[in-house]
Amino acid sequence: MASLTVSFTVDSERDADLVAWMDKQEARQKSAAIREALRAGIVGGSVTLADVAQDLRQIKRMLKSGVVMQADQADTGNAEDPEAAAVADKLAGLGL
Repeated sequence: MASLTVSFTVDSERDADLVAWMDKQEARQKSAAIREALRAGIVGGSVTLADVAQDLRQIKRMLKSGVVMQADQADTGNAEDPEAAAVADKLAGLGL
């Protein structure tokens, strides 16, 4: 089996999250980590860490705007407030 080298460029500011992630990888494991991340992104319907982070940021914004939800509403999905229902949907979609 022949090896193929693929390279790409990142912007130090725009892609700071990628740079930080790469810096955390062990030197001899960076290629494996990249392959794993790419495969996770290719698989349709899978939830990635980026998806979870995006959902949590949205939930945080909604909570900062004053959305309040009682525990029984979250459990049953019967939130009357549309914003609270959206938060409940996001939390349910995380698959945790």
